[in-house]
Amino acid sequence: QQRWKKANDQGVFKDEIEPIKTKGKKGEEIFDTDEHPRPQASLEQMSKLPAVFIKDKGTVSAGNASGVCDGAGAVIICDE
Repeated sequence: QQRWKKANDQGVFKDEIEPIKTKGKKGEEIFDTDEHPRPQASLEQMSKLPAVFIKDKGTVSAGNASGVCDGAGAVIICDE
């Protein structure tokens, strides 16, 4: 999470995300940054998250699993 923040702050992902402009109740908004990473989360906090599928020995948790937003992005690309 912290490595993502450092890379994002340095502009590493600017060529990988196409900005999208939308109009809403608050006016025009531009989405140009991945909102899924949580750079404020510590390794200690993430290590305490429970396993999702196999409770005792599972390794997939909310801290290391892909978010549902990844699938939505794939659908948009495939649809176009």
